[in-house]
Amino acid sequence: MHSIQKKKFFQQQTGTKDQSYTIPRMKTFYTTLSLLTTAALGYAVYFDYQRRNNVEFRRSLHKKALDFKKNQQARETEAAKEKLVEIQKYVITELAKDPLPAGAAAGGEDNSALFQKLVEDGEKLASQPGFAMEAAFSFYKALCIFPNPVNLLSIYQRSVPAPIYETIALMIAAMPPANVAPIISGQDNIE
Repeated sequence: MHSIQKKKFFQQQTGTKDQSYTIPRMKTFYTTLSLLTTAALGYAVYFDYQRRNNVEFRRSLHKKALDFKKNQQARETEAAKEKLVEIQKYVITELAKDPLPAGAAAGGEDNSALFQKLVEDGEKLASQPGFAMEAAFSFYKALCIFPNPVNLLSIYQRSVPAPIYETIALMIAAMPPANVAPIISGQDNIE
């Protein structure tokens, strides 16, 4: 007998149709679903009752929330430290590969072409996804040779995407350029 003939024979003998196979499965599924829903609802009611009526339960919830907040702040602080170390290593290795020209921090006429090239490179890299660190380093090198770094930083803040600007600021914090170091230490008066 073919499978179609077997189905017809089975339907004639039992008086059922193809749905007879799916009904027990559907009943099992809906029974399981209703039990899980009832359990979740029961736990929600229990949790709400404990939260409203049990002082120790409220204290433990508050303590857990404070511990979570403290741990989250510690993780954020640790991540910031790790990022600063990573950026410092990156700046050191990149400056070792491609150092600034000798006397570049003097701000002479020779530096204007280099400055323009570094800013253009930074803008090109900033427009490409995945090159944020390279773009920030190009802007950082341009900052190193610019005669007025404070004005350039304010321009960067307005024109450069925020993540790249933050990376530039971290690069300055990790390894201050010669023209920015007096400003950071407070030896230079800014008008």
